[in-house]
Amino acid sequence: MDRATSGILRPSKMAVVWDLLKNEETPFAPRDGGPNTIARQIWRTKSLYQTVQGKKGDIMNNEEKILEMLSKMQGDIAGIKETLEEVDQRSIRTQVLLEADISDKIQLLFDGHSTIIEMMDRLAPKERVEVLEDEIITLKTAVKMISNRLAALEKAQ
Repeated sequence: MDRATSGILRPSKMAVVWDLLKNEETPFAPRDGGPNTIARQIWRTKSLYQTVQGKKGDIMNNEEKILEMLSKMQGDIAGIKETLEEVDQRSIRTQVLLEADISDKIQLLFDGHSTIIEMMDRLAPKERVEVLEDEIITLKTAVKMISNRLAALEKAQ
């Protein structure tokens, strides 16, 4: 069997078919011949080629969109990294401030509070203050009684 009888196109005919496929319009449309006519096969192949080319364009558009989104995401990530570095620097400054300035001030406040407590203990111990409070209550009661007796005596005169 040679190529002509087996249905395989010779290279020269393949080149003609390929040229027809590359053209924008096929010079002939399938006629009313049988389904295996060369014109019908070329027309179907041309249709398939155009469909594949359209899908290829869609794929390229999708790839471009993905690349665009990827570059935008990389820009966003770079911005987030910058913000994170700023926050990290702020936290370091805050930590230094807490360790140096505030801890010293808290220690001074504690020392002042300790001094006040010591002075209060030296001036009047708590037990002594309680005893004095009891005595003051007793004296107030006695003064009221004397005032009431004095008022009664003045009325009687």
